[in-house]
Amino acid sequence: MVAVSRESQFEGLLKDAPDLLSLVVKAHYSIDQLLNIALLEALPKADAIEIERVAFLLKVDFATGLGILRRDLRPVFNLINTIRNRFAHNPYTEFSVKDGLDAKNVLLSRSAPVVPDEFKDEQEPREVLETLFAVGFVNIVVAHERLCIRKAESHVANQMAVETLSGARASERRELSTQERFERRLKLYLEERHPEIKHG
Repeated sequence: MVAVSRESQFEGLLKDAPDLLSLVVKAHYSIDQLLNIALLEALPKADAIEIERVAFLLKVDFATGLGILRRDLRPVFNLINTIRNRFAHNPYTEFSVKDGLDAKNVLLSRSAPVVPDEFKDEQEPREVLETLFAVGFVNIVVAHERLCIRKAESHVANQMAVETLSGARASERRELSTQERFERRLKLYLEERHPEIKHG
């Protein structure tokens, strides 16, 4: 069975949502849950502060302050949260052409591009809304994966240093270069602890 990537699952959620209320609530919830996962990975005692009870934008600020998310993405997450709050307070809210233009402006004004060039021609409000949520989601996926990889690299490097100093695994060191051993062990470590991450 082929594993479905988190991005593909999220794209399916957006496309299959029968209405805007469902799209907004489910997409925001998915992003919020992914933020929880990233913060639990980044903070050594995140469970002690019950991270799932922290407000969405405060989680974004935590993630930004910890260097997980880029600072220039804050307006994207702010708009995502604003839209979710509108729909939460009034389930009959519409996402108008003007709302779509405002969202496009937020997405297109980032210092580093977050959407393809052809997005400039997008006119359909729902498509713009889907893109806004997808940008938020994908940026957290990428940030979480980078965080996991950095932590795994550090763990494997420390483990290899201890083994070298203690003389352990001498035969492995003779058979493979340091880089080959590092890459092999990093791959195994990630497969065991983070099978959703495709590395290398």
